[in-house]
Amino acid sequence: MLNGNYALQAGFSVGKDSIASEKADSEAAQTYVNIIAVKEGNENKDSIKALVEVLKSDEIKEYINETYDGAVVPFE
Repeated sequence: MLNGNYALQAGFSVGKDSIASEKADSEAAQTYVNIIAVKEGNENKDSIKALVEVLKSDEIKEYINETYDGAVVPFE
């Protein structure tokens, strides 16, 4: 078993070289996610809203999918 970040560093492609990988809707994928955490009261700041908007953009999703080949699931 090899975590995606180590596989990428070693030059492996999750989409092409893996025997099996977890689906984006698996329990593990839903449990081990990155979050955007901000200090209480800052959640409505324009800069935070802009960050969330960028992370949800089609351009970022495309970049993540092309760069990480399934090892990273983009923000939905």
